[in-house]
Amino acid sequence: MNSESVESELMKELKPILLQSPEQLGKFWETYRKNNGIASQNKKTEGITAQMMAKQMQKEVGAGTEIPAGVESNGETVATGKLSIKETVGKRKEGYLGFLTVNQEYQGKGIAGDVVETLLHAAKQKECFRVVAEVLVENTSGSRSLGSLFKNGFL
Repeated sequence: MNSESVESELMKELKPILLQSPEQLGKFWETYRKNNGIASQNKKTEGITAQMMAKQMQKEVGAGTEIPAGVESNGETVATGKLSIKETVGKRKEGYLGFLTVNQEYQGKGIAGDVVETLLHAAKQKECFRVVAEVLVENTSGSRSLGSLFKNGFL
């Protein structure tokens, strides 16, 4: 098998899933923190931090206000994204897309776009009238990725 067909097979396996279990949510936070350079060097401390964040997120997932997604490869979460849903004044639902990260070795393969599409599909199912994407100012690759997906602000 040549390297192109190996990569093609790998990409078939790298599809986003909606995350719900405590273990999946813990991996979400570990991956997000690692990819953004904010993970603790102490593995025990990092695990505790991720589990605390996952516990809070599980409440929000149960309430239907948070929809996390991730991409897993060989048991490791390699990409994350999250849709937060808020009710506006007129009881309309608005989605906020954020926490989009992809491990460096998986970047440039369209994974971020797949995560965004999965979360936009979830937003439609939750009847959101609008989705706003949030990107940290210093995240230039994230800005470029979302910019290419949303083409002048629209998908």
